[in-house]
Amino acid sequence: MLERTREIGILKSMGASKPTIVGVVLRECAVLAVVGVLVGIAGTYGVKELLDIRFPSFSFELTKIWIARGRASRLRARCAERFTPVGWRRGKTRSTRWRMNRR
Repeated sequence: MLERTREIGILKSMGASKPTIVGVVLRECAVLAVVGVLVGIAGTYGVKELLDIRFPSFSFELTKIWIARGRASRLRARCAERFTPVGWRRGKTRSTRWRMNRR
């Protein structure tokens, strides 16, 4: 975001509203995410084909189990995001801190 300060300043000087600027940033993020996913999928199948050529006697299958493992890693990442930067050593998450402060 710091690198975009100049561009955002130019947009504001031209009369762009805050929702317009947020929309520009979010659209760029969405495009980058979609391109990253497509490149990742193509790379996965490309590496699989290279492995099939290099090691023809081995079977490299992209099965539902691998997809389930990918989804499980996403769940682990979601659990990890709940930890605060300082509280991770004590095992405190944001949700437990919020509950403790609420009482």
